[in-house]
Amino acid sequence: MMIACSTAMWSQLPDPGGGELPCGGEFGPCPIPLDGGLTLLLASGLALGGAKMLKDREKNSN
Repeated sequence: MMIACSTAMWSQLPDPGGGELPCGGEFGPCPIPLDGGLTLLLASGLALGGAKMLKDREKNSN
């Protein structure tokens, strides 16, 4: 899996340089976090893990 991902990264074109930043100018810095949804993935994992833990506690306490 890691080799496949690294090979895909090599195939990307280099940065052409120049141009304006996608965020900035009159709006200031980007208002949108650019984390690729990692925060949502971690939050959903914690929610599912917590629900499973509570379910297991209820099952074991009876």
